[in-house]
Amino acid sequence: MDRIDKRLLALLLEDSRTPMSMLARRLRVSREVVQYRIERLRQQGIIRSFFADIDLSRFGYIGAAFFLVIKAARHDEMRSYLEHVHYISWAAEWSGNYSIGMTIVGKSLEEIDRRVQSILSRFNDVIIAHQFILHRQNHFFYEKYVGERVVPIPKKRLIPHKLSDADYVILKRLSENSRTSAVDLAQSLKMSGVAIAKRIRKLEDAGYIRGYSIFIDITKLKLYQYSIFIDNRELQDLNLLKAYLAVHPAVNFIAEYVGDQFFEFGVFVNEPYALKPILLSIEQKFPQYTFTTIALLQREFISTAPPRCVFE
Repeated sequence: MDRIDKRLLALLLEDSRTPMSMLARRLRVSREVVQYRIERLRQQGIIRSFFADIDLSRFGYIGAAFFLVIKAARHDEMRSYLEHVHYISWAAEWSGNYSIGMTIVGKSLEEIDRRVQSILSRFNDVIIAHQFILHRQNHFFYEKYVGERVVPIPKKRLIPHKLSDADYVILKRLSENSRTSAVDLAQSLKMSGVAIAKRIRKLEDAGYIRGYSIFIDITKLKLYQYSIFIDNRELQDLNLLKAYLAVHPAVNFIAEYVGDQFFEFGVFVNEPYALKPILLSIEQKFPQYTFTTIALLQREFISTAPPRCVFE
């Protein structure tokens, strides 16, 4: 990848619905060059999908992290099964303390529990251990993959909006491919492109759509990604730690969990030996925290886009 590819990825990570003409202007190349480079990045497997970041809580959903340690015998079978389950919003293969990690969504604790139990029952013979904990909130800083600084987005006042059947169709289509044009949506909904654009803006202003991004395979960028778990006992300093990690150039996400049992963040590096100096610097800055688990993410195979159950 050259400088233009990296900048293009940064722009799409920031807003994957940015029009081709605007991408061309910001990159100072032609629209044809932008189109060619996007297609090449897709063919290379770097860009895996384009999606809208939908606030699932607006639909009454809650999420839970589910970590598994499993035997190798049915590993591929489990991965294939999870890829076709309609309530998984993210999943990855790990090395280290866990084999597979995922996010399960549901409209109640009972529904999530049933879904967890169905996985445990189906793969009972190969599951060695598991851990389950409810999400509080997540923060993603994927633009750091290509060297971009994180610019805090101020919270805006949400404008109430009652969803229509057409809105559900728009949200579903954009969650599947955020670059779906207003013209394509207008044809399928038998509405004008202007009307579609207004509806999308209302969905954004109401907070149903929080943004647009891309799902990328960082292994294609020759990066190693680790999940770091911290024993979360020093709650009074947690905001300082979060603020520090949010601007750290090697931290790509922060995950908080209900009950403050532990705190998780992601670190990406160019080679494995670069991890230790980063962790030492964080430990020196916050000696009151203890790293309890370090796991290498081998491959994310389900993106953070909304799962199918949201629109079924």
